Amino acid sequence: ASDRDYKKTLYFYKKACDVNDYMAYSDLGAMYFDGKGVKKDYKKAFASFSSSVDGGDAQGPRYLGIMSENGLGVKKSLDDAAFYYEIGDSSGDLTSRYNLGKIHEKAGDYARAVELYKKTDGRMDKITAPMYEALGDLYAAGKGVEKNTKEAKEWYEKAVKSGSQEAQEKIA
Repeated sequence: ASDRDYKKTLYFYKKACDVNDYMAYSDLGAMYFDGKGVKKDYKKAFASFSSSVDGGDAQGPRYLGIMSENGLGVKKSLDDAAFYYEIGDSSGDLTSRYNLGKIHEKAGDYARAVELYKKTDGRMDKITAPMYEALGDLYAAGKGVEKNTKEAKEWYEKAVKSGSQEAQEKIA
């Protein structure tokens, strides 16, 4: 998009934020987060995403979690990231669910990661593919579940059917 398009977009997002359009707060936050049409500014991104969360936007918590997990504009904190990902997961954001599962894996709480990933079973698309692949990895390693290579293969196959190229390489 051109600079002119971004300026127009920025103008309309700010107008929408003035009337508490919470999705606009999330979109504005993404512009600051990515530096699209504006100077990258994590502090402004965090503030915009926080406002979007206040209104119940499902994507805002994901970005707050990413920012907290990686220390982007805020102090790095896995506890804060997990908090935001929990909000996103409860709002139906599957990327928040996946990221929350990964945090539980890092903390050694594999059973909770398995539980989170399995909540997605039945949906087949590129958003769920990483969760199916993660389940395959956990079954293959026996983390949070009893080691089961047959079960691991079934999860990898689901991941492939959902669009994962990486899981194809793990099917023996």
